[in-house]
Amino acid sequence: MSLGPEFFDTRDAMIRKREAEGDIELEHYLEDRGVVVDDLYELSLLRDDRDFITTADYFVHEITPEGRHFLKSAAYQLIFVKRHRVADLTALLSSAKANGDLTNQD
Repeated sequence: MSLGPEFFDTRDAMIRKREAEGDIELEHYLEDRGVVVDDLYELSLLRDDRDFITTADYFVHEITPEGRHFLKSAAYQLIFVKRHRVADLTALLSSAKANGDLTNQD
């Protein structure tokens, strides 16, 4: 599978538009807060139910029912933190870190 530059140009434009509206692309959210995606798996907000990984796998995260409270899927294999749930997700992650509920702590 080969993704051309058009895919990524359109994807980047969508990210800029959605972030201007207040949603935050998941990777940007994680980077800005020093959080890793594994933390979202540990809190059962994301899952990956595949039995095996192939080289064709580009996007592996699936939002769980619990995760839908904070996250939403978008085209171009993107996940965004909902603008009105950013503070709630940040509080949940902070609480989980403080309680030692995450194994990927500094």
